[in-house]
Amino acid sequence: SDTILATDIFGIGNLENPKIKIIKQDDGGNEISSANAEFELRKVDDTNNDVNKLDDNSGELVHKISIENGQTKLKKADGTEIEGNQLQIEKLGKYILVEKVPPRGYRKLDKPILLNVKEDQIDKGAKKISWFEIKSSTDIVKLEIDTSNGVLATFKVKNKEIKSKFAFKKKAESLSEPMVDIAGDKTATFKLTKDGDKTFSQTLTKKVNETFEFNDLKKGDYSLEETKAPSGFVKTDKLYRISIDDKGTVRIFKASKDSKNSKIQKPKFEYKMNASPENPSNATDRIE
Repeated sequence: SDTILATDIFGIGNLENPKIKIIKQDDGGNEISSANAEFELRKVDDTNNDVNKLDDNSGELVHKISIENGQTKLKKADGTEIEGNQLQIEKLGKYILVEKVPPRGYRKLDKPILLNVKEDQIDKGAKKISWFEIKSSTDIVKLEIDTSNGVLATFKVKNKEIKSKFAFKKKAESLSEPMVDIAGDKTATFKLTKDGDKTFSQTLTKKVNETFEFNDLKKGDYSLEETKAPSGFVKTDKLYRISIDDKGTVRIFKASKDSKNSKIQKPKFEYKMNASPENPSNATDRIE
């Protein structure tokens, strides 16, 4: 027959790609609402099953993904923005999601997130889509599907907040060395406060021949002062201003106490701790 009946027509289907959204979270699972970050989605060889054998530049760039004030923007490999954030994946198989720039004050993911893109079904099988299967640790990333308005894949990716530490030893004003043999079991007390945060206060009392160490400090500006001197010694009138930047670098400024509420433009003394944010405990230097 020259007539093609409707029952004789067969369909050649295409899988619908989902839209994508990335939500940044701290390591407690709380959303970083004003986060700015940059990601890449890269196609890697389908034989890859071990994320430890991949790096941030493995495979072929498919999409650039930026987060601006918490909002996801999907782009082509050449940087052209894609309206609606719908992925343009052309092949199923293995991909990696790579964090190129983390939110300020947070550590970058130390390895890519390995994904498998496969065929899946929604709406009781009436609709076939390309969908992600997470092959990396689910402690770092979670994936949610939303079909209320099309198909939306939401990745919730955790970052650890950068925290720093600094340490110092007491010394007598007239001596260059710390008080190792001078004061014996005598103690001193120091108090650390944070600008703009009335709830933050750490007090530390130690023997003067021990190391004073303040830990788990987030970015911001702090003031350190001695509140109790060792018996037989005069309490110092010095105020130490501690500044911690987005990368966890600790800088220490020596000032007089009357400058506590004023910005120190040209401090007489600046000290940068010899420690990396990844391992702040490796700081061997001291302030005196």
